Amino acid sequence: MSPARRPAPIQAIVGEDSYLAEGLLTQVLKDAVGTDTRESVRVLYGDEAKWEDVLAAARAGSLFAESRAVVVRRAELLKYASAPLDDEAAGEAKGRGKGRSDDDPVDAYVEAPAPDATLVLVAAKPDRRRRPWKSLLARAVVHDAAPRKGRALRAHVEQELRRRDLRFSREALDQLLEEVGQDLRRLIGEVDKLEA
Repeated sequence: MSPARRPAPIQAIVGEDSYLAEGLLTQVLKDAVGTDTRESVRVLYGDEAKWEDVLAAARAGSLFAESRAVVVRRAELLKYASAPLDDEAAGEAKGRGKGRSDDDPVDAYVEAPAPDATLVLVAAKPDRRRRPWKSLLARAVVHDAAPRKGRALRAHVEQELRRRDLRFSREALDQLLEEVGQDLRRLIGEVDKLEA
């Protein structure tokens, strides 16, 4: 993959709709490493790993893959092995000459990401007000996986119908939405059945 086509080095898929999140993840990985993911994708879980593990995996090179991706599922559960100072404590420590607010390893990675890796964080509800999410999401490419409702849900289903070249009358789509409800995974499952 040529460097000109590489996606941004940090990608965040944020939202609680697992169907949308999986679709977005598939596209991000395709853009980052192509279709062969055996040697080029490493998956970690936020409730099993620490931020330091994620950053080490992103920085570790590969002899077998030209470009790599590190995917962190449940990334909102990541913690530090040794917690850096939060924003308020860092400011106080800096004022006393004890410590610096830029000692956060995630901030350091954001400033100088691995050139051959795409870090993909999949998080349902990260705390955007706290470290490291505040600075991380400001610099990452953020993909919205929030549940679709109302017009947005209808537009998403209509787009999927067009993509599949299926024709639905307005009344048929209204009835489908009324019968199935707001669950996008179920709606697309019904579209799959109708297509078959």
